[in-house]
Amino acid sequence: MIDNEVANLRISPSGLMDIANAAIYLGISIVAVRNLRRFKKLPFCKIAGRVMVKQKDIDAYIEQQTESVA
Repeated sequence: MIDNEVANLRISPSGLMDIANAAIYLGISIVAVRNLRRFKKLPFCKIAGRVMVKQKDIDAYIEQQTESVA
């Protein structure tokens, strides 16, 4: 089911996605994405009242969370 959700992922031409699509992209729950936003771990903007996240910010968050193997 996850593969089908990823295939239907909606990202705007400017690289913005809503919270639901950000959750799919990250493979976590919507609540977890909201918590990342609330605790200022993931930048966001509001457009027409909708919370949107940039794909590049999600990718940067992933890079920050990636641990290198020594």
